[in-house]
Amino acid sequence: MLPMDEFIFDVMREKGINELKIYFSKNKIYPDGEYSQKICKSIGAYMKWLPALAHSQDVDSDKIRNIVVKVTKDNSAKDACELKILVTAIDDRGLRHDVQVR
Repeated sequence: MLPMDEFIFDVMREKGINELKIYFSKNKIYPDGEYSQKICKSIGAYMKWLPALAHSQDVDSDKIRNIVVKVTKDNSAKDACELKILVTAIDDRGLRHDVQVR
């Protein structure tokens, strides 16, 4: 498990939730609630990093309208801390692009 995975898992465990969604376009985390400054700063850092990441993949970041990261605890996994991560991006044409992160 990556350190960021462990951090997200800790937040989910503390909140007693099985799924966490981060809406980057809204700078919002669901379910609603109080989240630590650490996770909020992390989201801000990812927002700043996003244009460089998009450029490295030959994607114009101005064409990205929305990005949502959905993190779900995988209760069927051997490792109780295993997470499923789905990244969804909506482009300027309204097309949805899903990527499952390992």
